[in-house]
Amino acid sequence: MTHRSHFTLQARSRVGTIALLTLLASLAACAHKVVSSPLVSMTRTKGAARESLTSAGRIKTQWCRGDPSNTGTVDPALMDEVTLKAQKSKKADYIGDTVYWRKGNCMTIEGVALKAPARK
Repeated sequence: MTHRSHFTLQARSRVGTIALLTLLASLAACAHKVVSSPLVSMTRTKGAARESLTSAGRIKTQWCRGDPSNTGTVDPALMDEVTLKAQKSKKADYIGDTVYWRKGNCMTIEGVALKAPARK
């Protein structure tokens, strides 16, 4: 094997390694859809008829491990924390058309903040 062909093989190997590392880094940086749901709530135990709810606008909220806990638990669940944080931010009873996304140690919720009619 000549010096030139050895150098070419080393260069190709490095390019392949760099391409693989770039691909892995880009995949790690992507947000992954976890689940979607028509209606979620951390404050209401019973569902409500969607027609009776009032929209408080679109919402997108993120909660990451290490952020202050909204639920007061020692080992909080990402989906619980982000749901409660989103509800509190809009004073919403429910979040509709919900989609949860995870990226690393963070969870994002997107949807529509919904308010229930005043209780009698």
